[in-house]
Amino acid sequence: MTLDEAIEHAKEQSKEDGLCECGLEHIQLAEWLIELRMMRKHLLDQYMCPKCFAPLVTGDAHRNNRSCDMCGYQEEDNAK
Repeated sequence: MTLDEAIEHAKEQSKEDGLCECGLEHIQLAEWLIELRMMRKHLLDQYMCPKCFAPLVTGDAHRNNRSCDMCGYQEEDNAK
């Protein structure tokens, strides 16, 4: 099951369960999973290579851009 599928499942289950304790817990679970998805996206955008998803390595004092040791990707500017 993917994260998106888990979010949809929790939402659907909360509708089936209504406003009982179980339904409210599924709503809370869906909210947590949505937060997890947003945090993962932020981390991928900030720290992971867009080509192979390996961690980006920050340059030294002479090289400020980040690069990927796995695939050779080089960040073009210091925007991130």
